[in-house]
Amino acid sequence: NFGKEIYRTYVIDQPNHFAAAISYYSLFSLIPNIYIAFEFSGLFIDNAVVTQHMFAKIENLLGGDVVELLLVLLEAISRSPSSGTIFERLFSSSAMLFGASLLFFKLQFALNTIWKIPHSTEGQTKTLLLNRLFSFITVLCVGIFVMFTSLAFILVSFLESILQIHLNSPFLNFGANLAISIVGIAILFKLLPNARVSWLDAFIGGAVTASLLTAGTKGLGWYLANSKFGSFIDALGAVALLLIAIYFLSQIFIFGAVFTRVFADIYGGGITPLKPVEHRRS
Repeated sequence: NFGKEIYRTYVIDQPNHFAAAISYYSLFSLIPNIYIAFEFSGLFIDNAVVTQHMFAKIENLLGGDVVELLLVLLEAISRSPSSGTIFERLFSSSAMLFGASLLFFKLQFALNTIWKIPHSTEGQTKTLLLNRLFSFITVLCVGIFVMFTSLAFILVSFLESILQIHLNSPFLNFGANLAISIVGIAILFKLLPNARVSWLDAFIGGAVTASLLTAGTKGLGWYLANSKFGSFIDALGAVALLLIAIYFLSQIFIFGAVFTRVFADIYGGGITPLKPVEHRRS
């Protein structure tokens, strides 16, 4: 029944089309999200550590061309005219935050649809504003997530220097990255949709999704490194390669969302919609 329900969901509801929309919105949200995450985490730790940790992973997956593209875009978005008025700076910051929230707003809509959460017929304006506000908060949570990931990297380096031992083993890195991904996706499943889902179901879905994303990332990196279509991929350019990677990983995320809904309905506590007056309080 479990496998049949997942198959039925894909055949009837066809949730995989959300991957294309997520990829599209990522083109507008990726750079603002990275920039805001770097700026927020830079308040607490050195930005150089954050940059080195994140872009090293991206380079291992997609190559140096994509990293170079992202760095150029980050440099462009970080430029702000010193002579600009307060209104111009406020408008620029608001536009950046709005662009960064587009991805999470679309993720929220996708999860609500996949989890069969009905759209509220009352207080639609209030619900829209609350959803947008929560998307803004989620952007800041990305910065916190990046900060803790970088702090873990710093802690490992600190322990290595103090204890004079080598902790940077592949198994330790794999376990730490997987654990952080599970927590991040579980929180996303728990808080982003307009739904009630137990923490246990969210963590089980997060564990499955994070494991599949990790395996998919490794497989994608291996394929790009060993594919006979290397010249074709190079001809596409860094933007197209980045879009393909996001689309592939979005398909895995969508499957994880379907898995979480079916698991919660059959084995867990189920998924129910939030009442408008209880929005974001659970």
